Amino acid sequence: MKKETTTLTTEKEYYTAAIVMARCTNRKLSFGIRWESSKPKRWVANWTFVIKESSATREGYDKVKIKGRFKLDEAYPGCPHCGATSIGTCRCGKSCCWNGQNEEIICPWCGKEIYVSGWGWGGGSLFGGSDR
Repeated sequence: MKKETTTLTTEKEYYTAAIVMARCTNRKLSFGIRWESSKPKRWVANWTFVIKESSATREGYDKVKIKGRFKLDEAYPGCPHCGATSIGTCRCGKSCCWNGQNEEIICPWCGKEIYVSGWGWGGGSLFGGSDR
């Protein structure tokens, strides 16, 4: 009996929920961020969880790309490794936790400086991803 496989495309016109991979800025450990959308291109982060990068790759989370406007839910739990309650996104396209205070952090994916300043329906793209 042939096993069926499902392929997750890198860009889908409209997800209702998606997992985007992130890394802890302090501990460099990976975690997933669950984003929900009730309207096209409007995303709210509402849950995080620890996941190994090998498991994330197997689940296809490293290939997810969502576009639109992004906001953190009031109940967003923050980074499961250090407790930081916000998110930064680097020019490399990947996400990491952010304490919401420092204006510059070092991207745990590529090692470059990120200048961050608040969240609230910020626009752009978020990628899953592995190291480049």
